Amino acid sequence: FSLVVLDAMAMKLPVIAAAAGGNLDQVTDGVSGRLFRVNDSKDIAEKISPYVVDKELRDAHGNAAREFVLQHHEMGVALDELLKFYQ
Repeated sequence: FSLVVLDAMAMKLPVIAAAAGGNLDQVTDGVSGRLFRVNDSKDIAEKISPYVVDKELRDAHGNAAREFVLQHHEMGVALDELLKFYQ
């Protein structure tokens, strides 16, 4: 679980992250960003390249990332989930 990923997503930035750990729960590949294979520099480059040339893709994935944060990690949602846990 990465707060850096959530912070970027909250700022409407698409995230390019390794397909490992908490990233798998936070980034929906092809929706809110891209996941690359660990230790695969060619795969990283392939995932970054479309964002360099396609502003609409950056914006669409960034907006989806922000919506994910608002739906799953906004303070009110987080508090509701915490209360459910303790009930």
